Amino acid sequence: MNKLDDLRNKIDIIDDKILKLLSRRASISQEIGELKKEREVVVFDKQRWQVVLQSNLKKAEQLNLPREFIKRIYTLIHKYSLKVQKNS
Repeated sequence: MNKLDDLRNKIDIIDDKILKLLSRRASISQEIGELKKEREVVVFDKQRWQVVLQSNLKKAEQLNLPREFIKRIYTLIHKYSLKVQKNS
């Protein structure tokens, strides 16, 4: 296997892990949605969202990841989590 193939294989392995983690996260979001429904709690918690976003932006900075890139990713993840929770 040449170097390019080896690097691409490493990316494929990481992508697989990312997808599995996103799936786990969605399952947990579904559980959260069920609990919120039982407790009659609104799905969107602005304060919690701000804490999550700021925490991850800070971690991203420490890992030298662009702030805007991480903000976009987490915004998409959050929107999907809200959708999953609403459909629980």
